Order: sequence, then structure tokens, then C-alpha cells
Amino acid sequence: MSAALSLIIPTYNRAQALQKCLGQIQAQTFTDWEVIVVDDGSTDHTASLIATFKDDPRIRMVVQKNGGPALARNRGLAEAAGDVIVYCDSDDGLYPHCLQTIADIYKNPDVTYSVCAHRRTVSLADAQGTVIASMDQTRPPAPATLEDFYNWDIKTTSTGIAHRRALFAGKIAWKDGFLIEDLELLMQLAVIDPDGFKYIEEPLLDYEQLYGGNGMCSGASYADFGHAFGKIYELHKDDALMKKPDVYLDRVIKYKDLQEQVDRGEIPPPHLKYFPEFWTPKEPT
Repeated sequence: MSAALSLIIPTYNRAQALQKCLGQIQAQTFTDWEVIVVDDGSTDHTASLIATFKDDPRIRMVVQKNGGPALARNRGLAEAAGDVIVYCDSDDGLYPHCLQTIADIYKNPDVTYSVCAHRRTVSLADAQGTVIASMDQTRPPAPATLEDFYNWDIKTTSTGIAHRRALFAGKIAWKDGFLIEDLELLMQLAVIDPDGFKYIEEPLLDYEQLYGGNGMCSGASYADFGHAFGKIYELHKDDALMKKPDVYLDRVIKYKDLQEQVDRGEIPPPHLKYFPEFWTPKEPT
């Protein structure tokens, strides 16, 4: 179908969260959208959930063998028909005016890609998936530039990244195999059109970074984060906006050292960084 906005939602065994997410999209004040849910090999009741939305032709699902969120987003991108692509994770919550705000931004032809601010919560779940601790990590509203993202002064999340489909068609792709892939995609966009960026200062969604869940960061080690910073540096070290390469190179060293401390039982693993009270130090031998 033809639509102004195409929302791409990768999902894997998150039927309950997906139901809430789709309900929030249907409640948007802006209605000219399509949703492409990419079921990344779920084994829960995701398919039957999507069937309950059959009366809304704007919502459709494609299914693929489990390959991770990056490949799922690429599949959605290939299926999308909207003028503007908006990425949305199934466990994030869009505010009712989110899509209207994004659509209004793209009335300006000079805007070709954007990131919106979000309210960020860091939470810890137990083995049963119940949240047992939480803290607000929201950044105060303030302007941000592409250089701020390159310098890691501000973090993005996959949800809320948007770009024009036609300009970037066949030129970008979500990369698989490392964390912080949302920043790396933003860098791809920046290389193609450094002047087309727009940062939306107003928070338009709730983002919960849930440790102990089934997200990529939930079980990531410091070594995984170090690998990600090293990989992104190698891919973008020659970018015009890469003015502080030490931001990446120093983190490769930092996370290697932190991982060694975790392995020795001296500090908590990354998922307990914000919640050290739940960490049991290793007994000295």
C-alpha cells in the first residue's frame, strides 16, 4: 500500500509487547502510515497476534528465519512503500503525536533523515521477566548535532530513526554482527547527506533498556561493546565527522580492561552496571 510513513518493526518472541506497540500506533493522531512487522523466527504466538489486526490493512507481517534485528530491519526496508521510513522496536512506546511530529518535519524538503529524543529508562528483570529495579536516564531536552552522536555525547536508539526512502534506497543497510548498530546506520546516512539531518528535541517515545530480557544488550559483555566500538571505528574512521577517533579507540581499551575485571570477579558484569546491589562479589580464593 502507498503511505506517507512506513514503520518497520522487527520482533522476536515479544508478542505481548508487540500488541501494545501496535495499539499505540493505531492510536496515533497521524493516520497515513503502514506497518511492516518482520517476525524474525518467533516461536511464541506472534503470528496469531498479528491475525487479530487483520481488519486494519495498514498492518502486515513478513516472516523470516531468525537472523537478528539488523537483518529483520533490512527485510522491512525492502518491503516498505512509504515516502519516509520510521524504525520502531516492538517493546518501545510511541506517544500519540509521535508520527504527526515526524511527518511535519518531513514537509521540509531539506530534511532527509532524523532522530527524535526519547525518555530512557534502564531496568533490570529477574529470571521470570519481572522488572525488579529501574531508573530514569532521560537526557534533558537540548539541541544535538551529528557531531554529538559521532562523539558519543548523546545516544540514539533504533526507534525513532527516520529517513526518506527514495534518497537512500539501495545505499544503506543495517549491519549485523555487532552492537550499537543504530549509531552505525546514522553514520551511513551522514556520509551520504551530511546536511540533511534533523534532531527532534521533544521526546516522542519511551525507550526501556531492559537488562535480563531478550534484547541484544541484555546479555552483552564488555567485550561485545569493545568489539562494537572497534568495528564502528574501522567502518567510519575516514568520515568527515569522525573528529574524535579516541572516543572509539579509548573505549576498545576500556572495555577490554573492564571485561578482564569481570572475568576476575572484581566488578559486576555490564547488565548490573546500574544495579550493583544485585551483584554478588566473587569470594577471594
